[in-house]
Amino acid sequence: MSFVKTEEGALVHESQVLGEVFLDRFSCVSRSSLAGFNGIGCFSYVRDSTIGRYTHFGSRVSVGGANHPLDWVSIGSFQYRDDCWSNNMKLHLFDEGKGTTIENDVWIGDNSIVLNGVHVGTGCVIGAGS
Repeated sequence: MSFVKTEEGALVHESQVLGEVFLDRFSCVSRSSLAGFNGIGCFSYVRDSTIGRYTHFGSRVSVGGANHPLDWVSIGSFQYRDDCWSNNMKLHLFDEGKGTTIENDVWIGDNSIVLNGVHVGTGCVIGAGS
């Protein structure tokens, strides 16, 4: 049975929850899979990730953010977002990464960043500010 408890401003978007999950204030989980018994701290962001059981994230943790293309004319999002400028522009596609995997029984401390494509094994601890 799945159960998601959210605090003010928290959001689960296009994601699969397979157990109990707690999302603190203004945290967001997008296009991800959570196995259950997870806690996501306030102002944290999880994207394109697979999260195991019994994982807990501190506040302001970023997991799986997109990699931006650095070899284009500009780093501006107008090149790949259809809500910028006009609909007459040809949009460019780029590889947003392979997704992030965080296995079971993992703790990620406050203000940590786990880049897209990283694999965090069972039992790992990622210290605050890492």
